[in-house]
Amino acid sequence: MTDPASPWVATVATDSSNRGRLAVRVAVALIGGERFKKYLLIEPLLITQAFLIEHRITNMATLIAVLPTLGDSAMAWYDWMDPLLARQGYTAPKVGKRAEDALHESEAQLRRAFDQQSQLIETVRALSTPIMPIFDHVLVLPLIGDIDSNRSQQIMESLLQNIMEQQAEIVIIDITGVLLVDTAIANHLLQTTRAAELLGAECILVGISPEVAQTIVQLGVDLRTLKVYSNLQTGIAYALSRRGLTVARSGR
Repeated sequence: MTDPASPWVATVATDSSNRGRLAVRVAVALIGGERFKKYLLIEPLLITQAFLIEHRITNMATLIAVLPTLGDSAMAWYDWMDPLLARQGYTAPKVGKRAEDALHESEAQLRRAFDQQSQLIETVRALSTPIMPIFDHVLVLPLIGDIDSNRSQQIMESLLQNIMEQQAEIVIIDITGVLLVDTAIANHLLQTTRAAELLGAECILVGISPEVAQTIVQLGVDLRTLKVYSNLQTGIAYALSRRGLTVARSGR
């Protein structure tokens, strides 16, 4: 896998762009008559004096002619190559059609992967912030899990959009699934409710457990501007009463 005429250390597991870069460096070194005790394996080409003879590379001009085959990729052309050739009075060769097609295909694959990832992110966001209309102009926003700054911004944007689309007048925010409430989460909730109120929607907070209530008191967070109920059922009853409706019990 090595040859005494080759000047660098053996290396594998390199992509086509690196193969092209390393191959050119070795070829230039050999043309210049440099001799080293180390070796270089350019997969699948071993750059040696024999390789130069086989490809009839005797000077910079013939090296330039064979460059496109040394790393079958448009990415094989590095910034340092242009000055190197310019000092010798040469210009860079044009990228071959095969390499150009490969580059375009790689770009297309990246675009498709990016689009798929974007769609997946939007799906996850929608599932993590389900906003449900339960009656005309009444929305329920159940929150589950941790709420950080990124998610709170997403919650606010999604809620405000739904308020506009549904022309909601009442929003019930259910935090039964939020096990931990700290100052940041409490402030996020307050900011969300204030933004909703600016659009004309009244916010109701439900599902506060005794532990969460105690934490809110200890933190000194003022929720007096909100309507607060212990569970979703009483919150819905209040929302319907605001709409002039009542919850009737069905007889047996």
